Amino acid sequence: MRLRLTREGAGPRLPPRSPTRVGRVNSPLHRDIKALAGILATSGVIHLARPEVYEPIMPKVVPAHREVIYASGVIELACAVGLLVPRTRSVAGWASLGLLLAVYPANLKMAIDSTRTDNAPFKAVAFARLPMQLPMLWSAYRAARGRKLTGSSGASRRS
Repeated sequence: MRLRLTREGAGPRLPPRSPTRVGRVNSPLHRDIKALAGILATSGVIHLARPEVYEPIMPKVVPAHREVIYASGVIELACAVGLLVPRTRSVAGWASLGLLLAVYPANLKMAIDSTRTDNAPFKAVAFARLPMQLPMLWSAYRAARGRKLTGSSGASRRS
């Protein structure tokens, strides 16, 4: 074991921190992950402040609409904060991925419902949301993996 001088004095040279149970300590915070955190935080605040906005897109099979809307707002805020903290980024990435997949049926319902209206801007927004979920899912997956993912094959390497 090699000794080195630190502010505290001589001590053992420790290996770099390794990934913990909570997440990868050195998980990079890329622009897309920051953007995802911002989107989730904004959406979470709207869920809590104006839940009535989301009630029309709730599938009928989901019970307790208002409570589910509040819960998803809290989860979105927790995911947003978790994505910004290196030690929780991986867990928050997996949680964000699960959340985005869980709310996709509501986005799909919104698009289907929009076909029954003459409101062109509503239709445009409703259908634009569907493909916009894909980069959000990718960013959540990137945060979950804690690596820089490159190429179309999904190969990964440490950044």
